[in-house]
Amino acid sequence: MIKGIFKLIFGLLLTVIVLVGSVLAFVYFSIRDKTNEIPYELYSEDITFEDEVNNILFSSLDQFSENTELDVSFSEDNLNKLIFAIIRQNYPNYLPTDDCDEFSCQVIAGTKIDLPVIGKRAVAVKGAYGKFVNQDIRFYVILDLGSIPSTINLTLSFQENDGVYKLIIKRLSLGKLNILSGLGKIFLGPVLNAVGLSEEKINQVFEQKNIPLTFNQKELSFNFDKENLSEVIKKLLTPKDSTPSEENEMLMSLLDIFASNDLINFGFFDKNEIKHFGIRLTLEKLSVKEERRSLPHNVQTPFNTEVFINNKTQSFILSNLVSEPKLTFTNLDFNRIIYDKTNYYQDFRFEFNLPNGKTFVIKIDGILIDFSSSEVTIDILININNLVTIMRLRGEVIDNNTDAVKIKVSEIITLGEDPGEEEIDFIKTQNTYLLNLIGDNLASLEIISYDKDSRTFMLDSKTFNNLINVTGNNDNPLITVEKINILEGKLDIYITYNDPQLSNLI
Repeated sequence: MIKGIFKLIFGLLLTVIVLVGSVLAFVYFSIRDKTNEIPYELYSEDITFEDEVNNILFSSLDQFSENTELDVSFSEDNLNKLIFAIIRQNYPNYLPTDDCDEFSCQVIAGTKIDLPVIGKRAVAVKGAYGKFVNQDIRFYVILDLGSIPSTINLTLSFQENDGVYKLIIKRLSLGKLNILSGLGKIFLGPVLNAVGLSEEKINQVFEQKNIPLTFNQKELSFNFDKENLSEVIKKLLTPKDSTPSEENEMLMSLLDIFASNDLINFGFFDKNEIKHFGIRLTLEKLSVKEERRSLPHNVQTPFNTEVFINNKTQSFILSNLVSEPKLTFTNLDFNRIIYDKTNYYQDFRFEFNLPNGKTFVIKIDGILIDFSSSEVTIDILININNLVTIMRLRGEVIDNNTDAVKIKVSEIITLGEDPGEEEIDFIKTQNTYLLNLIGDNLASLEIISYDKDSRTFMLDSKTFNNLINVTGNNDNPLITVEKINILEGKLDIYITYNDPQLSNLI
């Protein structure tokens, strides 16, 4: 009987030992993971988070004119420098380079403990890094658990479905134990709710911060619509303490134009044969033929508006061959007047000082107006950091041959349109900011007026009276403009004489 009791006790002990041993073995082999690809070769003391972010956001702008695509993206190396910079912000002693001999600079956090038999062992967080694998971004935290090497792995999977971008939390594991599989995924929701990270509360934070993201707890995904990409870029490019300015408004307007033409994409890209993740703007549709990227030489010829008008008016007065009193301005005449009055477009320039110390410039290199009796075309040469495109306005001629001729601008404005080009090859937009900016600047030249509400330019007798009466004065002008007639390639300005003797002479 006693022998039987000992057998029973021994059997129970053996069972417990086997169970505990099995559990320990399971835990040991489950959490044991020797994965360690920390990129120590990238690390240096001078890496800062701000410098790395500025490099990612703004380095592409330096080669804006040389590329058909503009990326705001990061490579694996960029990602790992960012991770290193973030760690250093919180743990400034961490610098595991060749010069580091101390335990304190070799690990993010940790200590050494005495274990029975095997002696001192480190328990530490040794480092962290990221990798791009297919459509995944994998983050690794390397652990040393005494004598057990282990790894925490967070994997985000990128997907695009029906214009919605998704970053799905695909894996969260310790060693080989994936917390998001099996029972772990079932209990994750209640755990998140218990610690105040419910779907509703997370989305409330996004809404309060005006971040166009939503969190889906069932899918464990962060989602945003493709149409919100321009808003994301605006937030990246606009510092928190920046004040509204005309330059910023122009840049934001250009981003809206890219977004509305589906020229902004998000995801993985190959750049110089290196995989990148981020945002890509397609610039190809902005380009125009090389011969159209500068003003014609005859428009840029040195020119003085006052002398030109004076000579034209005097020549007209002295001519006895005029059957009906009028002055004629060709397209070339009008475009040369604009060129002179804008100070050769020196004042049509907008500069953006970027956080990386570089300057991004948007300027107008020229304006070319082409008259016809039914439609007026205005081509604006826009230079975006040395990439030259053409914004084309088309306007219907209304109330022609009167003292106030109107040019009603079409709702559709184009960018990068070459003659005879298919619509698919250039950009179309209804964005009014650039139109209003051009309208205001042209109106300031006092040769044409502009009304924002009706999108209408106007050529009127009052404006031309001021322009052509350089031989008299505004109080007692020698001649007065009666009406304006837009014809093919020119304007006819009909006038009357205010001096009876001059009228009789003519």
